[in-house]
Amino acid sequence: MFSKKFFLLPTRDFLKSLADDFVKYALQSGEPISRFVFIMPNRRSGVYLKYYISKRLNSPSFAPQVFSIDDFIDFYYENYILSDVKITSWDAEYLLYDIFKKLDVFSDFWEFVPFGSKILRDFEDFKINRRNTGDLQSVLIDVDLPNTVKIKRVLDIYPDAYEEFYRNLAEMGFSSRSLRYYKVSDEIASNEGFSDTGILLCPPFLLSECEKVLLEKLLKWDNFAVLLQKSKFVLEEYRDEIGMYEPDLFDGIKDLPTFQPGAEVKLIPTDDDISEVLILEKELKNLDEEALSSIQTGIILPDAHKLFEILDLGLPNEVDEFNISMGYPVRFSGYYSFIRDLTDLLLFSQTSDREYLFNLKKLRQFVDRHVELKNHYGAAEDFTSLLGDLIDKGYTYLDTSAVFELIDDFSRDEVKLRNLTWSAIFYGFLKKLLSVNSFSDFVQIVVNFLSGSEEMEVEYKRKSEPPGMLEELLIKLLALKNSLLAKLTFQPDKNALENAVNFLEFLSMACANVTVPLKGTPLSGLQIIGFLESRLLSFKKLFILDAQENLLPEPEREWDGLMPYDLRLRLGLLDLRAREKLSEYLFFTLVESSEECSIIYKDTEIDEPSHFLLMLKEYMQQSQSPVTEFEHMSFYSNKTIGFDVKPSFEMGIRKTEGIIDRIRKMQLSYSALETYLECPLKFLFSYIYKMKEEMEDEFDRRRIGSVIHRILEEFFKEKIAEVTADSSCFEDFERVAERVLNEEYPIETTRIRMLKEGIKVRVKGSLRKIQRSIADKIKGKIAGNFEGYRVEVKADSNLRVVGDVLLPFTGKIDRIDLYGDGVIIIDYKSSSSVESYERGAKIENLTKVLSEQGRVAHKIENPHIQLPVYYWLVKNSPQIRDTVGDLSNKRLFVSVVPLKSKDVKISIMEYENGESNAEQVEQCLRIITNEILDPSVEFYMPLESKRKTYCSRCSFNVICGTA
Repeated sequence: MFSKKFFLLPTRDFLKSLADDFVKYALQSGEPISRFVFIMPNRRSGVYLKYYISKRLNSPSFAPQVFSIDDFIDFYYENYILSDVKITSWDAEYLLYDIFKKLDVFSDFWEFVPFGSKILRDFEDFKINRRNTGDLQSVLIDVDLPNTVKIKRVLDIYPDAYEEFYRNLAEMGFSSRSLRYYKVSDEIASNEGFSDTGILLCPPFLLSECEKVLLEKLLKWDNFAVLLQKSKFVLEEYRDEIGMYEPDLFDGIKDLPTFQPGAEVKLIPTDDDISEVLILEKELKNLDEEALSSIQTGIILPDAHKLFEILDLGLPNEVDEFNISMGYPVRFSGYYSFIRDLTDLLLFSQTSDREYLFNLKKLRQFVDRHVELKNHYGAAEDFTSLLGDLIDKGYTYLDTSAVFELIDDFSRDEVKLRNLTWSAIFYGFLKKLLSVNSFSDFVQIVVNFLSGSEEMEVEYKRKSEPPGMLEELLIKLLALKNSLLAKLTFQPDKNALENAVNFLEFLSMACANVTVPLKGTPLSGLQIIGFLESRLLSFKKLFILDAQENLLPEPEREWDGLMPYDLRLRLGLLDLRAREKLSEYLFFTLVESSEECSIIYKDTEIDEPSHFLLMLKEYMQQSQSPVTEFEHMSFYSNKTIGFDVKPSFEMGIRKTEGIIDRIRKMQLSYSALETYLECPLKFLFSYIYKMKEEMEDEFDRRRIGSVIHRILEEFFKEKIAEVTADSSCFEDFERVAERVLNEEYPIETTRIRMLKEGIKVRVKGSLRKIQRSIADKIKGKIAGNFEGYRVEVKADSNLRVVGDVLLPFTGKIDRIDLYGDGVIIIDYKSSSSVESYERGAKIENLTKVLSEQGRVAHKIENPHIQLPVYYWLVKNSPQIRDTVGDLSNKRLFVSVVPLKSKDVKISIMEYENGESNAEQVEQCLRIITNEILDPSVEFYMPLESKRKTYCSRCSFNVICGTA
């Protein structure tokens, strides 16, 4: 039928050229086009081919058959060899587990899971590359196996397990992808069923052994021909495979240029993902309306992680028609985080003699994010509020048997509602989940929860998800429920929590790669596709994003299978270079086949441009083709991009009237000013936007600090007589500390007992040293008798700033020691070092630095101004006069005392010339607050003069990205 076996077509417009030549051939030969079969590397290229053929025909006609190569294998296998069911990966892994369990390698399925997918990949790779048990045995005998006992044992029985696995598939009426390829390549000896058909193959770029055998047999048919791109990349790959059949095809390969680029190639470097998206939008805006709605315009993404940013920000308003070949992954959705958060909840919970002990932080997070109570709007939120109350009281775990008593104690006004909520969450979902026996029942409860089944009292909190996401996930879960995994039961040697975590971890792994098809059809509008889907396609306007290492090509890593790489080499399997070769082919043929190609990529200290770009520049130079390299474009530079975007964090965030109004209504404190001096952005996030850093657990330093402060407050507020280092009142301290610790940590575990004892011993030891040090330092300085302690003394005053604006100022002083002619202001610090606070207490240094020109946060290296502020408040606060009396004739000392260091060393500083110093401090505070209120000074990031460690400690480093 065909005069030639091989046809070379240009890389650019390959499918269009193929359609033109095919229709011309069919018309000249008089053959109906319906009698031809095309075998394409993927389905998308087949859709485009049909489109171009239909455009080329002048009259209606039956279309040729077009298969992807996988579809052709399935068609031939099911019609001419066997009719069975293609096995799912989970069923295949369960069969493998059954085999290895019988061979005494694994005790239970969950021990097998980390190995299962790797073993399956190995076996499928062996089969599609036509390796048999003899090949495996010869290799395993000749080489040393890995030292890991488990892996060595698994590999040792690979040949027996391999043979039994495929035998079991046949006996159970299953087949796998590789088995189908193996059978078809074995049995497609004649052109039975295709004798009256012309078959044209566009082969995949890399051929497995089965595909090589298949190609060899098909080439013997007189009605078969191969279609190849006229590209050096393609021809070099096929030289050895098909050169023996038509050596003349490769005679001129050395004369082919290394690279035949499109008319224009642009390289655009930038800093971050958002910049890439905004640059894409700018480039698209330069296109006319026809190009924006054409299938000849393509956006290529090596990875789907940027897909929704492109839909939100990267497509101009003029783009109203587009197609996405990439699915939206479940792992980016709330459904996947539900599985992960539920796993976390069970992992961090415990069992007790009576019931379950649920970790309160994880329970609150899970309920807040994912749970709604049917017919009771807001009930779940109300319950999370109760959990927050318990956490604030120091609870870490919640014993379910005591929950109703706790609700009565903490929330008498809303007992019924919270009882109802807890009953629904625990008895209606969690306990039900933990009481099943089989994996099938477990999955059904998860399905009922997500789908809002009527039998569940609680339901999944609906979020905005891509259409069809829930349906795709439920199909996946129900397939799991009805697979061979339904045979799995709870392991009797594990408790319910451990079994449930095993099930959830497997669900997470099984659902991670579920995707939801997104908008459009391949033949409509602008095309947004992944690299693998781009094979054989050509674009007039092409945009490639993420052209940096670790995305293009994929990061180098060990083979996905279990068998080590050197053993795979001995078996003659495709090596790790195969992935890079495929990426290289896809990238360069895309660039070569486009008319205009813009490549947008990150080039920073962290992100390195793909080495393909260096190769591209070299190829372009060899072919004497121009490449345009742009200056670094960035989201953080409005001028270079030309967008009216919000300012970057480096450029500063402008103070709106609303922000300034909020500041004027704030009650300022020393900590607010210290935060501003450390980083004005952090001040904005903390005090204007009210963002809070969540405490981790009972061992969080802030949690411990608040407990210690409370112990000291309770102890000193009872003391009338002076506490000395050898005072008998330290027996009282033991009693106070015990009471406070029991109230703060009412539920005990071994770790909590250790924590409580550690706090008590540390504070008691530190306090003795503090009292001894104070006594030593005030001798000869303060006269008169001891008059008493004042603790947690609140001090308020107004600070007059620019334009006669009065800002309320507040502070709470940990402790004031009163003597006949002197007062000591004391602040406790949980840290071991307080030198920076003492340096900040020197008013003359603060005054000198702030009197210089420049922004205040740039000028102050150590922004610890707590003691001067407290001194100013004591001198100006009416509450202080009411609490400690007239201070005008008393000497004033200030001190920060550490509670953590082994050798407590404190200094007590006296502020002399009281009125003068108070005025100096007030002037310093005025300079700082005037800048905070100045609309011309944006909230800036003072990295020019600050050590990088400031930003690494900031709880908001995720927001400004400077850590």
